[in-house]
Amino acid sequence: MFASDLVEAIQSLDANEPSRLDAFKKSLIMAADKNVSRELVKSVVCDHWIISTDGNRFRHLGDEVVARLIYHIAARPARLGFNIESEVNQRWDNEAWRKQFDYVTSYGDSANGLTLTYGAPKAV
Repeated sequence: MFASDLVEAIQSLDANEPSRLDAFKKSLIMAADKNVSRELVKSVVCDHWIISTDGNRFRHLGDEVVARLIYHIAARPARLGFNIESEVNQRWDNEAWRKQFDYVTSYGDSANGLTLTYGAPKAV
């Protein structure tokens, strides 16, 4: 499914406001530039963006896609979770970049993947 398809589906819920999500999981293994667009990122306000690929097999985790996420994510700090740490994605665990661009990273491991823990719902 391309980003434009997801944007259309999300906007069908409410075309005037971004949808509120706790987490958004996006596989970035094929056609990543078409899977994650500025419009898609801006169509939701999301606390956790989960990237599901280690990039080792096909080298498909494009830096421009991760940068696009970091730049356009509305919730701050931008929270990026990688299902597993790898040579390809560990470059984003850069303290200077995290401070400059206001994001945090978390990594799963090969045995357990990535676990997100949620507290009590926020009062509306």
